[in-house]
Amino acid sequence: MRGLQDLLDFTKSFETVCGVLWFIGIKGFAHCGILWALSICSLQKLQGLGIIQKEKKGDFHLNWRAYSTMDSVGSPPLSFSDYDAIGVDLDHTLCKYKLDNLFPHIHESVTQILVDEYNYDKELLEPFYNDRDSCFKGLVFDFKRGNILKLAENGEILRASHGLQMLTDEDIKEVYPEGWQYFSELKETLGQSENYRYFENFFDMPLLVICARIIDMLDRKAGKPLGKYTFITDLFTVCARIWDRSNFSTEKDNFFAGIKRNPEKYLQPCSDKVRNWLKEMKAQGKVIFLLTSSHIDFASFLLDFILGSDWKDYFSICITYARKPGFFMKTPEERPFLSLVGDKEGDPVSSLKSGEYYSQGNVETFHKYLEEVTGKAEPKIMYFGDSLRSDTFPTSKFAHWTNVLILEEMEAEGLGPYPEHQLNGKDEPVAKKPKYEGPSGTEKEFVTSKKWGSFFTHPMGESSSKPSQPTMNTMWGYFIRKYASLAVPQLDYIADLPLDYKFSTFDSDSTGLAGFYPCPPACLTGK
Repeated sequence: MRGLQDLLDFTKSFETVCGVLWFIGIKGFAHCGILWALSICSLQKLQGLGIIQKEKKGDFHLNWRAYSTMDSVGSPPLSFSDYDAIGVDLDHTLCKYKLDNLFPHIHESVTQILVDEYNYDKELLEPFYNDRDSCFKGLVFDFKRGNILKLAENGEILRASHGLQMLTDEDIKEVYPEGWQYFSELKETLGQSENYRYFENFFDMPLLVICARIIDMLDRKAGKPLGKYTFITDLFTVCARIWDRSNFSTEKDNFFAGIKRNPEKYLQPCSDKVRNWLKEMKAQGKVIFLLTSSHIDFASFLLDFILGSDWKDYFSICITYARKPGFFMKTPEERPFLSLVGDKEGDPVSSLKSGEYYSQGNVETFHKYLEEVTGKAEPKIMYFGDSLRSDTFPTSKFAHWTNVLILEEMEAEGLGPYPEHQLNGKDEPVAKKPKYEGPSGTEKEFVTSKKWGSFFTHPMGESSSKPSQPTMNTMWGYFIRKYASLAVPQLDYIADLPLDYKFSTFDSDSTGLAGFYPCPPACLTGK
């Protein structure tokens, strides 16, 4: 809502005079908080929280029960039991990869083609592990200057490298006296560009090592830094090739073929508690859906390994090759759902059925399906995913779903002091520390970086002295706070909690940290 006038208009649709009286009088000073909370929240946000509900005839009414749980900034606790449909991404969400094996595998798959077919120097084939510290989530590659940047939420360049060589603060100021010119564009759209590319998921992060090495090779050959770096075209042509969905069946290149030959090396089976969690939610009548950008054959292979041959029983409906984030942005005409005949795409379909499997599609048609199967005009939808760009941002901005971000960096950097109770009221269950092994020591080395620092926070200012209480001030910290409802390191952390357990969300308090479960990363607690 946009302010007081919207609020006054909204009161016209209140169902009872008692509701209005409660609003303006009985709660005393509370009415000031309501005015403030509603004025800062968008209508879509309030709908997503269940505080404002839309009827089929188009009128809105206030859900007093949901409002009664609101805290000072307008967000009630999040509980899985309140949702009609719960979806999961596959890669790096339901299916955890062993990153200490995956990263070198991606690196080798790409560099071998660059050397053999594009005549790049054989130096590129050096083991990934040698420069693993240059691999870090969220870095931005400036094509023109050949620089790799870590950005703050205000656009400040926190750290930068040219190839593998880190730049000094003086170097950064000399190259970017007015700051990095494309920051506002990236912050607003989270889009990729012909001028830059950012690396924010576990499939593309290993490419940073390749980029840095190529920059150094080209500079040495020219005897100076180049005016512009165009090798990125070669790199992404090769990436498109190795990840082409047809390669899973043909085994043309090494990426899919390597995983097919030795899935135990790269994939981690789901725990029993994750399996039971999915079954329990489905048994309670929730629509459990799979929404993945992997093609049906690769998705089936992964699911068979991590869940077992009965994996289809876990889901009400499966959508593969969804091509997120386009799934959330394209119209039914631009991106229709396609039927699947075995592993092949069939004809377009205009409506969906439970128990079926589809390819591609769009959120508009999917919403119609959920409305039909739940019998609700505005079913509440939650989605678990690992990519801020493909999962968290579009589900929040375009679909208005509640989302849970799977964020392994929380655990890799180290969780803060584990709370004896989650701050949801004394009647809530005790938050027991999950029995989960967590990442291996080598895997932590691949996810964290001494060179680049923390994914969540960075010392700011001229002195770069460590503040007494760190803040989540990186650009990606901003995206987490703005677009995610909740963040957990792995599904195992929440799978054995009661479905009615109440989680705090990122907009639950002024710190912007309440959405980290089971607790914020240690780097943000000052401990």
